[in-house]
Amino acid sequence: MLDLLLTIVAIVAVLAVSFVIKAVVVICEEREETASASDLYTSAVSRHTTSHKKAVA
Repeated sequence: MLDLLLTIVAIVAVLAVSFVIKAVVVICEEREETASASDLYTSAVSRHTTSHKKAVA
């Protein structure tokens, strides 16, 4: 009976650890996408203002 209980606890622990690892990976990927999107926006805005300054000059 104790062996069965320990086996169940071990399986639940492995599943919990894998779930946490997957959650951390997803959160990190979302942060990278957010950072790259803001970088793209910043570079697009700087390109637009640079071309605007050239057109005005």
